[in-house]
Amino acid sequence: MGVRSFVELSVQIGVGASLDDKIFDRDVSELLDTLDHATVQVITLAEAEALFAVGLGDVTAPRLLYIEAEGDIDVRLWDSGGQAIAVRRPIDPLSSSAADVLAFLLLTGTFSSIYLTNASATNSVRVRVMIAGDLVT
Repeated sequence: MGVRSFVELSVQIGVGASLDDKIFDRDVSELLDTLDHATVQVITLAEAEALFAVGLGDVTAPRLLYIEAEGDIDVRLWDSGGQAIAVRRPIDPLSSSAADVLAFLLLTGTFSSIYLTNASATNSVRVRVMIAGDLVT
């Protein structure tokens, strides 16, 4: 099938709640026609749901992963017993603004499986997953 991927990422970190005095400023942009397949899923994890296996669709060799969650989740790659990546929103979960802030993970790499765990015992969490892979030869 062939897919085109475009990733544009801008990260700016400033001191004193201002971007006038930046300690980090990085822009990355990649437009690639190097991958064959992609799949997108929207999953709702129940309260405290653990080790939900995300299907890879028709992607056999993943290379690009984007996960966006409306709450805090744990992500395990390669197997369900592996080390979890704690994907957390950069805000106090008890803040009144927490519901408007997303947790996300963008990864370029290889993996064979994805397992998601809802970190909340009291709230479900909606998760969007995009997987692209299979190198064009």
